[in-house]
Amino acid sequence: MNTLQGFSLRDFLVPTMEIETIDGEPRSLPVEVFSIEKRRDKNGDTLRNKFDMGSCHCCDYIFVDKDKVLLLEDSNLEKKKQDLKDKCLCFIQDEESKEKFLKKIIKDEQVLKAYAGLLLLCRLTSQDEEAKNLMKTKKIHFWVIVNDATAPYSKALRNLKKTLKDSLGPLVSEVAVLNPEDAEQKLKEYADLT
Repeated sequence: MNTLQGFSLRDFLVPTMEIETIDGEPRSLPVEVFSIEKRRDKNGDTLRNKFDMGSCHCCDYIFVDKDKVLLLEDSNLEKKKQDLKDKCLCFIQDEESKEKFLKKIIKDEQVLKAYAGLLLLCRLTSQDEEAKNLMKTKKIHFWVIVNDATAPYSKALRNLKKTLKDSLGPLVSEVAVLNPEDAEQKLKEYADLT
């Protein structure tokens, strides 16, 4: 495991959360979050690398307020589906089978990112006193911020939310699939409470 000597969780705190909009442009949300991948410490490590998560894909950000920890995933599901169709699904001819396969891949990926986020929280709080004090006795939530035009109103996204709730069960208090505007509003409300 990478050394934690000189480690400070605050090295990974960023003043704004960068998410992708529907048209693919970046958007900054003015909320302090811990970056799992985008911010590097003085040794060049990301938070995920610091705790030896290997190739395990994790959610993008951690937001902490007075009574909850949010694991935040920024996702463009329509782009992901198109990439999968272009690269991986050319061997499946039946459109219905393609759609089932795509839904399964996307659901599994989101569940695995939530599990990886939970694993990172476990490693962080078991090895760093600052993180343990910051996050103790807080409820954990998992949000997928979806940048698709119909999010979160389409049937597919409602089904994704239900599937994530079923899969994550008692590990998280809340699962939400939100568009960027709703996520920004809720995060600002939470940030004002801290």
